[in-house]
Amino acid sequence: MPPHGRGGPPGQHGQCEPQCEEECAEEECDPAQCGAEDRPPLAESLVCGIDTRPMLPVLLAISTVLGALCMMVLQLPLLSLKIGIPEAFSSTCFLVLYAATLGLMVYCALADPGQLPRDHAASIPSQDSSALIPDLPRRTHTSWQYKRPVRRYDHYCRWLTNCIGLLNHREFLAMLVVS
Repeated sequence: MPPHGRGGPPGQHGQCEPQCEEECAEEECDPAQCGAEDRPPLAESLVCGIDTRPMLPVLLAISTVLGALCMMVLQLPLLSLKIGIPEAFSSTCFLVLYAATLGLMVYCALADPGQLPRDHAASIPSQDSSALIPDLPRRTHTSWQYKRPVRRYDHYCRWLTNCIGLLNHREFLAMLVVS
């Protein structure tokens, strides 16, 4: 695999090459409806006149809440009975973890992933080759969602409909660990 992770220089994430299809984790989600690394979802992704683009974050939140209800009603009482710990203790610990998961999910979906500052000279590439413009920092990526490049860009999360970068990467990993 090339040193930049996606088969090209930093800042250019393209579609998967035919020889590395096994590395593409999200083949089942149609980029026209969900969005992709390099382009937004198409506006024509309507089902019965309803825009389906914001449905992935809603489905993620609903499935998380339904999983919490199943855990509270069925699994925690059985676990408390089997292990012998008070059900109130296990329920409290569980609710704290699920509240943290939902809070981190909302933060990652709504937070700025870490765009370059407005005063950064390399935010807008110059057409004049004689102009002295510093290079973009490593691991920056120009996303269709933001006007300025995202610092330490990791990926575009279709489930949260936001880029994961410098300022929300830690919370994204915590959300995955806690859930």
